[in-house]
Amino acid sequence: MLYVKTSILPTTPWVVLRGRPSEASGQEMGGRVLIRLIRSLKVKQVTIAFQPVVPNMAMLWRSQNIVCSRQSPIVKELFSASDTCLGYSVWNPSDSDTHEFPFSFAIPGHIHESVNTEFGQIGYELKVTIQSCGFGINTWTQSLPVPVYRVPKEGSSWDFALADSLRMRADWLGAVELEVLSDSVSVTAKSKLNVRAVIRPLQKNQMLVDIGLRLYEKTKVKTSLDRFGDPIKSERLICQSHMRTDDPEGDLNVLPLRHEYCFDLDLCIPQAFSDIQYDTDTSHLSIKHELI
Repeated sequence: MLYVKTSILPTTPWVVLRGRPSEASGQEMGGRVLIRLIRSLKVKQVTIAFQPVVPNMAMLWRSQNIVCSRQSPIVKELFSASDTCLGYSVWNPSDSDTHEFPFSFAIPGHIHESVNTEFGQIGYELKVTIQSCGFGINTWTQSLPVPVYRVPKEGSSWDFALADSLRMRADWLGAVELEVLSDSVSVTAKSKLNVRAVIRPLQKNQMLVDIGLRLYEKTKVKTSLDRFGDPIKSERLICQSHMRTDDPEGDLNVLPLRHEYCFDLDLCIPQAFSDIQYDTDTSHLSIKHELI
């Protein structure tokens, strides 16, 4: 139906749920649907639904869809001609340039947030369906992806934990101590994580060739087991930062550790859902990140 153009305009392009699934309240999501016609159309019904994205067959074959959403579609009727004698209403382009319909949903707080893993995907969309009558195809749909985020409830222990600064300390064979410092233990997608690495020699005659940081994403599907009877797991490198440490006082390609040294490194966090997932911990899925 190339003669129908539909625009879905939500008030916000995403849904933010505050608190864990057991405590989060519902989130209102509203907006408008605009329908423009190039030729006349006999319209029976127009609906909009907030629903999980159904994986295509290639995705199902590749991931076996171990991770999936069990949320039922929430459907709102925007227009119906069922009470007319013909059972349809004729919309003409000249009637009005645009047919506009407001909508509003109450999104439940317990639904799973959006994720995209090798074990399956959970995504949501707003989907408009136009039912018409006549010859040819009488059902037309238009969809808009809507990511669902979950953040801590303000004042909760989870909220306070994410506000802490990052500080890790470890030593290598009792010879070198490494301390990693950052302003926060949490970071958002498409941002930079600024990290300071402090190197302290614990023994004499130690040399430092280079220093680097790596951010790993670890996924565990608690409800599916591998052949050894353990939960299915995966680990992948998200981003890394690396620095050579030449001797500023000589021609060596290594840095003699005569005293404490500080190095500032940046980790560029990629796009959410496609390249990195937000942390989540539910009864069947856990996604966490580890800085090494």
